[in-house]
Amino acid sequence: MVLLGGVLWGQTPRGVVWNLMQDISSIAIEASMKFVADLDGVEMMAH
Repeated sequence: MVLLGGVLWGQTPRGVVWNLMQDISSIAIEASMKFVADLDGVEMMAH
């Protein structure tokens, strides 16, 4: 979806790749933070 939007707006491939990388990294950060929060919750239940 991001890739298609970049092509439609006439962005350079480098710009499209950069946007895609930023999207992926932000999603990965959110996922890892959620994962850590879940682990903390499990530890609290165990004690």
